[in-house]
Amino acid sequence: MLFEIPESVHYFNIAGMSPLPRRTRLTGEAAVGLKSSPWDLSVPFQFFEQTDHARALFATLIGARTEDIALIPSATYGVSTAVKNLSLHAGDEVLLMAEEFPALYYPLRRACLERGATLVTVTPQAGQSWTEAILDKISHKTKAVGVSPCHWTNGARLDLKAIRKSTRNVGAQMIVDGCQWVGAAPFNCQEIEPDHLIVPTYKWMLGPYSFGFHYVAPHLQNGMPLEEYWASKAGADDFSKLVAYTDEFQPGARRFDMGERSNFVLLPMAMESLRILLELTPEKIAAEINPKVEQLAAAAFELGLLVPEKSERSPHMIGIRRPSGWKPGLPDRLRDAGIHVSFRGDCMRVSPHIHIDDRNMSALIRCLESEV
Repeated sequence: MLFEIPESVHYFNIAGMSPLPRRTRLTGEAAVGLKSSPWDLSVPFQFFEQTDHARALFATLIGARTEDIALIPSATYGVSTAVKNLSLHAGDEVLLMAEEFPALYYPLRRACLERGATLVTVTPQAGQSWTEAILDKISHKTKAVGVSPCHWTNGARLDLKAIRKSTRNVGAQMIVDGCQWVGAAPFNCQEIEPDHLIVPTYKWMLGPYSFGFHYVAPHLQNGMPLEEYWASKAGADDFSKLVAYTDEFQPGARRFDMGERSNFVLLPMAMESLRILLELTPEKIAAEINPKVEQLAAAAFELGLLVPEKSERSPHMIGIRRPSGWKPGLPDRLRDAGIHVSFRGDCMRVSPHIHIDDRNMSALIRCLESEV
């Protein structure tokens, strides 16, 4: 049993907030007790060894090195770190998809306002994919593209390899918000080669809220962090020398860690969820979820509803639209039926996981039928 979901609940909202796996919940409950007996804390383990173990687990998931991973509290923190180290001047441009998630939008918008650059929001023209629309806008003015593997509202997929190739040709960075992809489907940094990949753990990573991971490409690992966190400094593991102040950092992306990264509860929980994901594997998770997505797409099409084209659909989530808009009160009616989805813009966003069975699918499809 992965999750502990009552039979009366049809939960299709992993993209909003995943339930904790039972193993992760039990790990968190055990971890809470540690703060009650701080004499049992091991400084080398809790403050340093365990954090590097967490880096290694996440690095394995995304095809990176342990040294490439920073520990962060949120997507906004990671994007803000990337923006702090982005060379941006008057006349430069930063590209974002239209209706992008605010965690990408706000930090990049502020940087553009402060430095005289232009934030360009990209909207596909009729018949254009998101990838084609972004590629059309990349130019010698482009200094960064903030992008996701799929659009967060409806799961419309992007070709990050093509976007990475284009950004490299003009010397621009690619900042990837992976919160709606990593953990649910394969992502390999050696193939995609992002400059930054930011992933909070509370969605498809099946972990706790207020924790996440930030991949920083090796060529950017000499940048400046948001915080001067003492445990990120060189030699910090020797507590007898903490007042031997230094400007040097620990190697790799550790300098970008959040303060109090060794959270004695959230860190073990995030690690347990990572172990679960590595056992299940993103490839098998996507393969198991995808037939459910395709079944929903087929049912929606038969009902005259709108979904992304098959060539652009993600394997794990889908946005469904009603041409004339959803009838008022639909979220309440779904909730009364025990069905949990999310509404983003004009899309009903449906994001199942491997727990979804035929009974859950039938309940959702019946509700769709009653709404057309």
